[in-house]
Amino acid sequence: MAVRRDVRRRANTYFFGKVLANALLLVIGVILISTFLRRVQESTAISRQLHNSEQSLAEAFSILEKNEEGAKELTRVFHDGNQDMADDLLELMNSGLFSSLVNSDHDAQAEVFTDIIDRSGVEYLFVMSTDGRILFSPVQEYNGKNPVDLGLLTEENVGKLVAGTRGENGTVTPVREDNSFGNFYFYSTRGYYRRQDFALVLGADVSTLDSQTSSLRDIPFVLDRSPVGNGGFMFAVDTAKNVFLYYKNGEEIMTGRSALETGLSEAAFEDGYSGIETIRGTSYYCVSKKFGPDTVICAAAKTQDVFRDDKYVLFWSTIGFVIVMILCLLYAVIIRNDFVRRAFKTEKKVLYKSKDLTLMFDRSIFEKIYPLMIVGVMLIFGISFYTQTLLEISQTAEESRVALEEVAGRYDESSENRKVIREYYNNRFLSKAKLIAYLIEEDPSVLNEPTSFVHYDYVEDEKVYQIDDEGNRLKSVGSSEKLLDLCERNDLESIYIFDEHGNTIATSTPNWFFYLSHDEEAQSSPFYDVIDGKKDTLVQEPMTSDMGEESQYIGVVFHYYTTKDSRGRTAYVSRYDYESSLEKGKKGNKKAAAESEAEAEEEEQGITEHRSLLQIGMKGELTDSLLEPTELSYIFSTSTLKGGHMILFDASEEQVCRYAPNETWIGMTAEELEVPAEALKGEEYYGFTRVSGIPYFQFYRYMDGYYVGAMIPESEMFQSRMKNSLIAALTSLILLIFLSATVTLTSAEEEKLFASADKKSGSRLDAAIFNIILPSGSTVSTVSASARWDNRSIPWREKAPEQKLLTMVSAIFIVLILYILVSIRFANSAFREDGVVMYILSGRWERGLNIFAFSAAMLVAVTTMILLEVIRFPLRVLTSLLGARGETIGHLMISVMKYGGVLGVIFYCLHLFGVDSTSLLASAGILSLIIGLGAQSLIKDIIAGIFIVFEGEFRVGDIVTIHDYRGKVMDIGLRTTKILGSDGNVKIYNNSEISGVLNMTKDASYSLCYIDIEYGQDIEYVEEVLNRELPDLKKKNNLILDGPTFAGVNALGASGVTLLILCTCNEEDILGVNRYLKRGVLQIFYRNNIKVPFPNLTISSLEPPEKREAEEKKIEGEEEKEKEEEAPRKDDGIFES
Repeated sequence: MAVRRDVRRRANTYFFGKVLANALLLVIGVILISTFLRRVQESTAISRQLHNSEQSLAEAFSILEKNEEGAKELTRVFHDGNQDMADDLLELMNSGLFSSLVNSDHDAQAEVFTDIIDRSGVEYLFVMSTDGRILFSPVQEYNGKNPVDLGLLTEENVGKLVAGTRGENGTVTPVREDNSFGNFYFYSTRGYYRRQDFALVLGADVSTLDSQTSSLRDIPFVLDRSPVGNGGFMFAVDTAKNVFLYYKNGEEIMTGRSALETGLSEAAFEDGYSGIETIRGTSYYCVSKKFGPDTVICAAAKTQDVFRDDKYVLFWSTIGFVIVMILCLLYAVIIRNDFVRRAFKTEKKVLYKSKDLTLMFDRSIFEKIYPLMIVGVMLIFGISFYTQTLLEISQTAEESRVALEEVAGRYDESSENRKVIREYYNNRFLSKAKLIAYLIEEDPSVLNEPTSFVHYDYVEDEKVYQIDDEGNRLKSVGSSEKLLDLCERNDLESIYIFDEHGNTIATSTPNWFFYLSHDEEAQSSPFYDVIDGKKDTLVQEPMTSDMGEESQYIGVVFHYYTTKDSRGRTAYVSRYDYESSLEKGKKGNKKAAAESEAEAEEEEQGITEHRSLLQIGMKGELTDSLLEPTELSYIFSTSTLKGGHMILFDASEEQVCRYAPNETWIGMTAEELEVPAEALKGEEYYGFTRVSGIPYFQFYRYMDGYYVGAMIPESEMFQSRMKNSLIAALTSLILLIFLSATVTLTSAEEEKLFASADKKSGSRLDAAIFNIILPSGSTVSTVSASARWDNRSIPWREKAPEQKLLTMVSAIFIVLILYILVSIRFANSAFREDGVVMYILSGRWERGLNIFAFSAAMLVAVTTMILLEVIRFPLRVLTSLLGARGETIGHLMISVMKYGGVLGVIFYCLHLFGVDSTSLLASAGILSLIIGLGAQSLIKDIIAGIFIVFEGEFRVGDIVTIHDYRGKVMDIGLRTTKILGSDGNVKIYNNSEISGVLNMTKDASYSLCYIDIEYGQDIEYVEEVLNRELPDLKKKNNLILDGPTFAGVNALGASGVTLLILCTCNEEDILGVNRYLKRGVLQIFYRNNIKVPFPNLTISSLEPPEKREAEEKKIEGEEEKEKEEEAPRKDDGIFES
């Protein structure tokens, strides 16, 4: 006994030592796989963040470069416009203005120059001689002086202005002067008057240009609106001074501070740098790119945010590995103990043998655990695949969110830039229009050009000519060379000059017949406000004509002056002539006071003034180049969507597409493009759908009256999902194989210890769990029929290894589900508000076959299952207190909850998958009515089959008796059930015909033998013989588990005493054992002269005795008579023979 205790102690020590070793190896395996998977996930996250940051930087640089191009274009337009004005003024000078200025006093000169300055929007205008003296200017003190002496210009700049600021190739090189009066650009053009050179100089304030271009060149403005994935931001550093040009991260602003003092390394200032940097104690992943010679722009995101979603993938992959490894190790231990307990001889292969050690591979244990390993690896792959899918969706949603924020920022920026550019553009060309109007007012020669075009109308099919104020036909000059020259010099599309009634009197186009429309819907109608004196200028917004062409017009008040020439024709004169005539008339009236008042008025009114309109048309290509960064095609273009693009819908009832890269989509409704209705409801939405047959991931958000969406082809997603999932699965498989070696490898000493420490445990008659052989030949464990419907729990020791494994899996599963439910309960703190988990819980996704519906369906099913289990336990406890009636009610309630829960989950999941449950039920009802009329039995069979499976009346492998036919259940189908009989035949039952099933599935069953002995036989002798002989029957038949034993007298029969002999055997062997037992008992009786009575038949009659005696006498009489009749015949025969 002491030796056995020592052996058991040594075995326990060895066992626990091995358990500790396995636990240590498990910990090492967890560390290895978590470290390896973390490296993989971090590498993927870093790669993804690097790509996102580079794309964000590329977008920001694109905006900065576009803005710089816009600023340069604005600068060019500014300089060219001022130079054009100088050239136009020079032409005016050459047309007689210079001569007028020479012959005028200073007040008249100042009036002319002031008027030109007001119209052109410049600050300085003067005429300078080649020696640097100012000849004419609006300021009298400047005349005759050198600009150098006045502090206006340096000597060098005066020389440049004398030479002219327009080069031979047409480029304009303005002179910048920063003086005490301010900062100015000066432009000049050379002219000649009476063989004397002069330079016409005008100056514009630098701030006029800077105010327009500063926002375009404002790096902080762009960086503040440039989002970076994972909540990142951008900052700029001046590498020459190592200070932040711009740094704003939420409430943290460090613009102007030293970048190195915050913790950034100098390496972060290098072009193309990427890595982890520390800024004021916080770790950031930074990507840098040079912008210009001394500026570095960096995209930064907190590392904890970069790896934020990956930790869930790592957590669940590691948890999956731990669970699978624990299950494999525990299951291997359970299998080994079960083999030892049952004295099962396992198949071992010697791997190494020496004098001191024999190392063996236990193949039997490995064959038991390797299916679990494979399933475990598949589970790890599934977990990784699922979490990688959610991670990719989350990252794609984040990228889409960043793209939309970028578009929103770009839209706001473009709106500001568009406003700035339009305002600047309009002001510059408004100044040009005013100046051109002034030029033509001073030199109306273009209106006097010879022309054959006259305006006319048709009245009652008769041509009626329009008459001007001078009584002549109203002429119109078309395709004027002078106006064409002005258009070319000032980058204009067209110039129109109208009379006071809105008719064209001169134009640079062939459309001499054009007139302003009185139709309020017409584009030209608003310009009547200028003619009527309600406005002096009108800058019309760009409009699209019926031909689909965009045009913009600017109108300014224009005064023209008419008189009659010597031949009575209408002549247009300059404003100078008109004003001179007025002045002359005033003087003439003073000198000739004696003349009549009528004659004086006639002379004064010889030239008539008219208020009209000069209209310029702007070139579209000029605005196109300036406004390109503000167009939708630019605003919605992005490279951050992995081959995807943006799409725009309006908020109308039809939800019409207003922008898409595919022009055929523009104008189509969201329904026509198969965009889900949930996407355009105002809340953030994302999901998968097909557009034109191509599957897209779509992300939508409502922004300023529009629904803006990001569309990414599904083929561009999930690039690393399969790779990372396979890495996780293969790594787990390698570690599982290595760790499984600790339980499948054994030594000879270990086998001896375990064999000595345990005894074989016999089968129990009431065992709830036992092994059966399925029709397929595989051995599995099952629960006895009686234990399936009682409320008692099966002890751990009685459970088979498979049942223990199932118990462990269930326990782990419940713990994980409870963890998930608790996490969901506190989801606001456990998960990101804009993360995919919260999105799944919100239910905003489209109902259909997608991962969101799949996740929600799993959650609903698992939650329902746990709730049913939670409710079942207290319900059983409660009903058990109410006796048999309560037990009955409890079973009924549990059944109702089970079916109700299953049906509820099925219909709700169908709803999640986009199936209309109401329509489904209605369709099913109609279908059942139609089919039921002709296929009632089929419907009954299917419904009965479903209930058989759910109720668990019997299972595959059970031994049952149905309608007196006994056999093993081979298959339970939707319509039929197949039973394999002991004779090898298969009987097929329709499910609806199965009733009164006798389920005889249990581990050890009684085989009963009933046999009779004669009434005179000595019972004690028979009992003594049976007790002596029956044990020999067990020795001769291994199928008998226990017995046979004599159970006593079972019945007192008509011809003998019935005895009962019984033994235990497997249920599947009960028929053979029963036949063997009957044969054996009968032979025992024969050997020991124990008589078995023959069957006796007793016939009874219920007729009266008198009647029966009379009939018997009658029969006897008839028999005697027949004998007497037969006797002579026999004698005759003898004699004859």
